[in-house]
Amino acid sequence: MIFDTNTLENLEKLAKHIKLLVKKPFVIHLNGDLGAGKTTFVKTLASLYGLKQNVTSPTYSLMDIHKNEHINLIHMDMYRIKNELEIDMLAIDYLPSDSIICIEWPFLSNKTPKPNIILNFNTQNNQRQCQIQIT
Repeated sequence: MIFDTNTLENLEKLAKHIKLLVKKPFVIHLNGDLGAGKTTFVKTLASLYGLKQNVTSPTYSLMDIHKNEHINLIHMDMYRIKNELEIDMLAIDYLPSDSIICIEWPFLSNKTPKPNIILNFNTQNNQRQCQIQIT
């Protein structure tokens, strides 16, 4: 399935569709070039869950945890990971089991949790799309 993600309204439609598929725990892999919409998607998904924290790219922190009384949304970014030791330091195996985990650049490590769904964000000719792959 392919979604047009040219506008924030369309990105919200995508996030609403994904939210319907989520059964905790749930892992979402986010693929796409810089600026393709991965972080904006996570920010939109977080707002649909009523999370009030400011969602930004965890490029430098590697992992941000956003939560309220109903949800743990864990946002990870593997872009700057240099070695597997850095992954081990994130203690992925010990994250809350009722979490939704969104991972940007997951293919840069073989230790990222297996996804329930993969979102492939593409930009071509000033058009943005997201292809959904259920695993």
